[in-house]
Amino acid sequence: MKRVLQSILLLICVCLVFSACGTKTEITTSEVFFEDSESESNLSGSSSTNASKNNTSSTQSTKGGKNNSSSKKQNSSSKKSNVTDNSTSSKKTNVENLPNSGNPNNTSNPSAKNYIEQSSGSNSLRVYEAPSGFETCENFSVFVRLSSKENWVEVPVFFAEVARSGQGVHRTYFSSVTLKGEMEAKIVPSSDFSSYEVLPKSDASSIEKGSKSVSFKVKKACQLVVKFDDDVFDCLQLFVDPYETNVPSSRNSNVIYFGAGVHTISNNPKIVGSGSKKFPTITLKSNQTLYLAPGAVVKARVVVESKATNVKICGRGIIDLLDFNSPTGNPDEVKANTGGIYPAGIHMSKSRNVTIDGVIIRDSISYGVTGNGVKDVSINNIKIFSRGTWSDGIDCVASNNIKIKNCYIRTNDDGIAIYATRWEYKGSAENWEIDNIVFNIDCAHAVNIGTHGSQSSSNRDKIQNITFKNLDIIDVFEKSTAYYGAIGFTVGDENIVRNISFENIRMYGLTKSRPFTIRVLKNKSFNPVPGYLIEDITFKNVTLFGDDYSTDYNSRSQISGYSADRVVSGVTFENLVICGKKVTGDNMDTYFKISKYVNNLSFK
Repeated sequence: MKRVLQSILLLICVCLVFSACGTKTEITTSEVFFEDSESESNLSGSSSTNASKNNTSSTQSTKGGKNNSSSKKQNSSSKKSNVTDNSTSSKKTNVENLPNSGNPNNTSNPSAKNYIEQSSGSNSLRVYEAPSGFETCENFSVFVRLSSKENWVEVPVFFAEVARSGQGVHRTYFSSVTLKGEMEAKIVPSSDFSSYEVLPKSDASSIEKGSKSVSFKVKKACQLVVKFDDDVFDCLQLFVDPYETNVPSSRNSNVIYFGAGVHTISNNPKIVGSGSKKFPTITLKSNQTLYLAPGAVVKARVVVESKATNVKICGRGIIDLLDFNSPTGNPDEVKANTGGIYPAGIHMSKSRNVTIDGVIIRDSISYGVTGNGVKDVSINNIKIFSRGTWSDGIDCVASNNIKIKNCYIRTNDDGIAIYATRWEYKGSAENWEIDNIVFNIDCAHAVNIGTHGSQSSSNRDKIQNITFKNLDIIDVFEKSTAYYGAIGFTVGDENIVRNISFENIRMYGLTKSRPFTIRVLKNKSFNPVPGYLIEDITFKNVTLFGDDYSTDYNSRSQISGYSADRVVSGVTFENLVICGKKVTGDNMDTYFKISKYVNNLSFK
């Protein structure tokens, strides 16, 4: 009898072991999520052994399924009556043959990673799923793959709101993927189209039009704008990010870590209220890092504590202030709604050694990033959308040693603004490097330099030693001729602006603006006194694409001093091409309006 009981017990144990093993076989080692992983290599793990496609060396690992339950959830901001909602009511009505998508559901493992990855040799890509509770859109279907040997992977599509000067508020759309090496992309709009454009031209190749789609190759991390029938709103912005390195640990006491999901003041104690109406805020002190993981949406502004040092804001998540915008974007309404705060996406004041990398800022209420009296700041690979009044992209006053690289900026005011003294922040602005920026401007200038300064003739501020390289200006639209100029020098307040260079600048369309405005002036809205001097400004290899150029006064670039003792001196254009024609001293009057207070102007 004893042996019989032992046999029965042994049989039960064997059954339990097999049952447990059977459950685990659905989850490969690569699918386990380690939240505190120290680096990107720890996050990626090994590829699933059964994901090989077409008997090649490439692999495609499933790291979590598409969030079907949340994909239709409506964001409250989309209900604003003044917003033109381009969203379609039924998905893929325009698709004749959608690519097979390697995006199966993986709901059996709640700890599975939230991405799909393809790898082939030295090339790899990742597509992260949409965060639960964050609205996706169906105006476009977006697919990517490493090559024709792999299945297509569908990429979630999200929206931001933009407001073109005088044309109201509209939705526009964006997707993000992570890439090392090269990939193919296919964009399928939900309705028929006749024309299309993929910009910047240098970042996409082998562009092909299908009957219902556009496909192309991407060879590096970049930001692309895909337009159909020249629609500036209902277009797709595709952000191709490089792989992250040195991902911070959530266990580090100096790291404020937000994982995938939507984080609000009501569900996350890391977000606290500030101001009389408790506006959602994350405040960073010296030596702290804020990390937004891919798939994280944080509905709060980020404030770097005044005089803080060694601060980092990084990740692939979204800083989202869309819900807090006023219906009209009026700053007085915003201040009333926030208890006196006019929130930037990221705000710094008198800070030192700050790094901002990788995040998306969706509809900051004022500036996307503002730095007042800051020094030694590095901004890389951020993407900014804005719709409010005075919602510049990156706006810094009295700040020095600033580097801005690899960014996408779509704003309802200046893209990048460089000023000297303003408010309580005193001093010059020197030693800036701006490289590889894509601008898509719905109001004012892509670049604006010099509006604000000390206003003191005995202590003039200097804005100097600044380089711009590799700028792609997709479009600039401004209804007021007073603020025309894709590249604008609007120098007031006794400022001296000197030693500024621009190299390899491409302008694809200035719907309502002009290429250059270079003026010493007194703007009655901002300047009690005029600027003092603009000197030693160089432009090299600048191209405005197009077939035709209007020669009326408003479309001609302007260069003007203010008086005989407040002049523009030493502006040089080398290889300036406008609509296929090189600008020279002989034909410059076709393209420029020059005042008598301009000295040493040359075209090479």
